[in-house]
Amino acid sequence: MNWLAHFVLSPSDDRARLGGWLADVLTPSEAASVSDPMIRSGIRLHREVDRLTDAHPAVLESRSRLPQGVRRYAGIVLDVAWDHFLSNRFRERVGRDLEGFVHEVHVGLLRQRPNLSTGVAAVVDRMVAESWLTCYRDAAGYELTLRRIAHRLSPRARAAFEPEAARRHLEEEHDRLELAFGRLWPDLVTLAATEGVVLPMVPRD
Repeated sequence: MNWLAHFVLSPSDDRARLGGWLADVLTPSEAASVSDPMIRSGIRLHREVDRLTDAHPAVLESRSRLPQGVRRYAGIVLDVAWDHFLSNRFRERVGRDLEGFVHEVHVGLLRQRPNLSTGVAAVVDRMVAESWLTCYRDAAGYELTLRRIAHRLSPRARAAFEPEAARRHLEEEHDRLELAFGRLWPDLVTLAATEGVVLPMVPRD
């Protein structure tokens, strides 16, 4: 799952949400050095969500259908696709509007900003200023998000990554991918419930 879904599946505590996001931002050694128990719990939950997602039959099937030039980056491509589908039925799946939820997340991250390193704080500032969490809803925003992620890859990996091909695949396989997400999401909601996160249990698509 990408950042929007991780924020949704996290408890609403600012530090737990921060941990769920930092799991994607910090190096493993940096994450291991975190001492705050709520941030650590957010990191742990993020990893549990990722483990469930990566092993889910709907995800494995979707991965197998990716074109050859995109499959190498299947994790990135599909994680952002899941946020795309979550965004498009956000009220149904989360029980509130997307903009209001994202505003709440932004406020919480900014409250934690004084405790962040300069580099991580700069990412928060850009995410808030450019509203990255609301960009997933159309194919153009999906591709833009992939291009942002590409900047974090090594030069060699960046040269091989094909965000435009990933967008074309999303458009061509949209209905099939949406059905896959509809199979995945209820299992993630069940996992989040073990952490006290209450979300609507939408019937499987």
